[in-house]
Amino acid sequence: MPLMEEKSITSPERGEELLSVLVRKETFEEKVGVLAGHELVPEQFLQHIEGMPSSHKYVLLLLFVLRQQHVLEGWEGAEKELLTPIANMLLGVDRVFSIEGGLLGYQRIVEELLSTEPIGEKRVFPPETTSIQEETPEVRKYILHALQHLGDMCELYPVGGAADRLSLSDPRTKTRLPAAKLAFLDKSLLEGIIDDVKAREYLAYKLFKKQIRTPIGLMTSSQKGNHSHIIDLCTEASWFKRGEDAFFLFSQPLVPCVSEDGKWVVSEPFMPEMKPGGHGMIWLLAQEKKVLHFFQRNERKKILVRQINNPIAGVDYGLLAFMGFGLFHDKGFGFSSCPRKIGAKEGMNVTVENSEGTYLTNLEYCDFEKYGVDTPTGGYDEYPANTNILFADCAYLQKVIPECPLPGKILNFSSKGNGVFAARLETMMQNIADVIPSEKSYITFGERNKTIASAKKAYVDGNGISETPLGALHSYLMNAHTLLTQQCGFSVPAIPTADLFESVGAPFLFSYHPGLGPLYSVIKQKLKGGRLEEGATLKLDIADAYLENIHVSGSLSLSAEHLLGHEVNDILHYSEETGKVYLKDIDVSSNVSVTLKGNSSFVAVGVTFSKDLDITVPHGMVATAIESEWGLSIQYVPKTITNGALYHIDDALNISVSFESMKAELLV
Repeated sequence: MPLMEEKSITSPERGEELLSVLVRKETFEEKVGVLAGHELVPEQFLQHIEGMPSSHKYVLLLLFVLRQQHVLEGWEGAEKELLTPIANMLLGVDRVFSIEGGLLGYQRIVEELLSTEPIGEKRVFPPETTSIQEETPEVRKYILHALQHLGDMCELYPVGGAADRLSLSDPRTKTRLPAAKLAFLDKSLLEGIIDDVKAREYLAYKLFKKQIRTPIGLMTSSQKGNHSHIIDLCTEASWFKRGEDAFFLFSQPLVPCVSEDGKWVVSEPFMPEMKPGGHGMIWLLAQEKKVLHFFQRNERKKILVRQINNPIAGVDYGLLAFMGFGLFHDKGFGFSSCPRKIGAKEGMNVTVENSEGTYLTNLEYCDFEKYGVDTPTGGYDEYPANTNILFADCAYLQKVIPECPLPGKILNFSSKGNGVFAARLETMMQNIADVIPSEKSYITFGERNKTIASAKKAYVDGNGISETPLGALHSYLMNAHTLLTQQCGFSVPAIPTADLFESVGAPFLFSYHPGLGPLYSVIKQKLKGGRLEEGATLKLDIADAYLENIHVSGSLSLSAEHLLGHEVNDILHYSEETGKVYLKDIDVSSNVSVTLKGNSSFVAVGVTFSKDLDITVPHGMVATAIESEWGLSIQYVPKTITNGALYHIDDALNISVSFESMKAELLV
């Protein structure tokens, strides 16, 4: 509902005039002098905060001018030191919104969004997209181009969202945790995304013998200790064997939540409820915090942006084709899109036409009605889904950020219970495209199951699996089923529909490190025929593997300690010194786990595993499973031995995975 006029700060006498005066003042002392004489500021409060830093005085006095003095209720009987935390918090908001007029500008934007003002002369219609749903020769060209120019890319992840709907907490301490720590397929979401990066780098190494270490920016926040949690996560993982200098962490500020009448929501004495200001802050902060300079210093030209809560975007070739198109055509900005499900709380990519031209952009679901966009009642929309997977040019961003420093401002109200609704002013990173001409932007259109399956909220029994970790697992297994049956010649149980998956669960479990591919065209050279029975598990934490005609009714887990190469001073170097596996004509009805240390190998041909086994192969050794009339045994032989068939595993892998052949295919 719109604010009443008497409460508004945007009228000339209460807002614009005061703002114009304040912006001309160079110091906080001068600004305090202006506010000290304001009719809404109590003399007693001025006396109460005497001795505090001028910057603190300024933002605290603004609360009265903004008619948000209820945030300070009870200040008369409180020590002024108790006001320091809120003053520091508000200074952060004032600083980020300085380009809009600080806290005054923040509240003015809130009130404008609460109003019912028309959007102006704009026409919205479905955009033109480039299909990457099929691996055509044109798409292969983009895949190869991305791999050839992977050294021009850097990556940027907003990881500081509130993630309230995930309700994620430490089971021991009950401490609230960020989305980046959500476990998916036995690893955190952040680790999974960085594994995708490594997989692309490893494939580039295999194809072109390039050593690439992609710089990564992480936008955190102070919400739920997010920044500290992210640092802990990276430290515990030894910075994912990439080195701390390959990462740039920067934190977005929190902003006050507001009720439907524009009042700030108070969560505790002297502290409004604060939430991250949305991932749209990523561009302004990337420029101000020198993140873009960090990328350019590392000779990177283009950026891939990924949302932390979408774990399946790295499946197969989608990201490579998306990046390859932007690199090949030297685009300034790009959207990775897919079919949009009706009813899903996700934005859509659109073309907007106004008096100045056309541009490609994103509309959030809460703005559809405002822009007059009608959506069907079932199936998929004619507008493609916005997936928060973006491509951007570093140098081009530096030009357009000043034009649109805080893009895509929205108020998205949600219930806090008891009929109370609250929102925060959110900014959307996709909407930097609003100031980019359509000819500098592009949209690729891929398969939905390979592009987006967000884990946004906790699964609640009976509420469906959409946008939950369980829903993301369903999409992952749907992709696994397609890979195994259509590419690798496997027979596996059918995956139930999403509705049934909620009640009956997974008929089998298959997971693999993306370094096995990530392209299906690579994986199918490594997995050649077999069968997974109902209830079977096949887990491949390995990249260099060859499996032919394997039958699993129990559980088979293959894990390489050196999965993609060797380490020097705790930094991964891609190489052939990896754990390797060669399995052919085997049957697994028990639970078998194989762990490969360092540069070691495991071989099994024509063997039946009917008893539980936990096999560890030491560095430099080849372990072979041998079945005889006396039963199954494991023979260990140093790799330096040159007689017999055991040492031919490396040759077998090189023959079965012909990367030169793949290059030839991609160049067609």
